[in-house]
Amino acid sequence: MAKTFPRFDPYRLNDTAPNNKTLSIGGRTFGRNPSVRVEGKLFSGVPSSAVMRAARKTQKYALTMVQTLSNVDTGLMRRSWYTQLKPGLDGVELSINNDVFYTKYQEYGTRSIRPRLMATRTVPSAVKYFQTELQRELQTELGGAMESFERGIADVFTSVLSNRGSGR
Repeated sequence: MAKTFPRFDPYRLNDTAPNNKTLSIGGRTFGRNPSVRVEGKLFSGVPSSAVMRAARKTQKYALTMVQTLSNVDTGLMRRSWYTQLKPGLDGVELSINNDVFYTKYQEYGTRSIRPRLMATRTVPSAVKYFQTELQRELQTELGGAMESFERGIADVFTSVLSNRGSGR
């Protein structure tokens, strides 16, 4: 007896697929398990790893700076600062947070408390620090490659110019 295979219907979801999840948009249902998946790296991990290393260094710098700028009475507010990195497709976001209830009064001030702006003052200096660290990281990662590339280009131009001169 010949084995029969089900007819392929691209508009019907494969109900027997493992982890079958669906997405419904405007009444149309799309499968979350594609039958064809093509992936590729836009670039090898060198620049992105350099960005993340610079971001982690900046995260530590920002935490130290905001803690240094904090008032200390009991030390609770200073100890409660934490930072988070959120990498995304359009960049890396750094957030500086504190969950102690009176931090907002210290940060932004009240009628009787002048604003300390601990986190607000930290962000611009953290951005500058990130830029210098990123430049340093990229120089470390790509510096050798750029030097060899420049040497190779110089060799090509030298050979072209020497061949031109001997041909005349």
